Amino acid sequence: MKVVIAAVVITVAIIIFIYFKEIKSYIKMINLDGRQKDFIKDLQPQAQGIFAAFFSRIEKETNYRFYPTSGYRDYAKQAQLHLENSSNAPAGSSMHNFGLAIDGNGVNKETGVFELKKATDKQLWIDSGIPQIAADLGLTWGGNFSNYYDPIHFGFDGVIPIAELQALAASTYGLDPTKVIGNKLNIVV
Repeated sequence: MKVVIAAVVITVAIIIFIYFKEIKSYIKMINLDGRQKDFIKDLQPQAQGIFAAFFSRIEKETNYRFYPTSGYRDYAKQAQLHLENSSNAPAGSSMHNFGLAIDGNGVNKETGVFELKKATDKQLWIDSGIPQIAADLGLTWGGNFSNYYDPIHFGFDGVIPIAELQALAASTYGLDPTKVIGNKLNIVV
């Protein structure tokens, strides 16, 4: 009987060891709201845990809750956004196209007011602590982009070269951008 119990304990320990990253990500996501989970599930698998930690830390360490407004975007949606505002990246040139970025606003937990938005002053975003949490987790903050102020953007910009992602997409799906499913590429974050 002791041998059976020992075998079960060892088996459980091995399973936990093998799936530790997935279990850790799941535990972090337990505290997220449904909207946050919906945006996270469409990201690259390796990015999901980082963004779950990002949302959780904002909730725990600041007076804000992160309200996501955009996550993974296919090339057609990105092309539409670029047509609406030429400052937005063209299709295939955004981390959103590869499931490696999220946009969102900061909602004051006490008042329920959307205080941190695209038009919000950079210093207010900095004072919120959210950009520092992003930096701690290896995420880039769009408030520091040199060519376009985009404080609602958090992603892996500059961490993974966009040219590498574009080449991977082309080698996986061919040159037809309508066939690219960027959040399904095998990307190591």
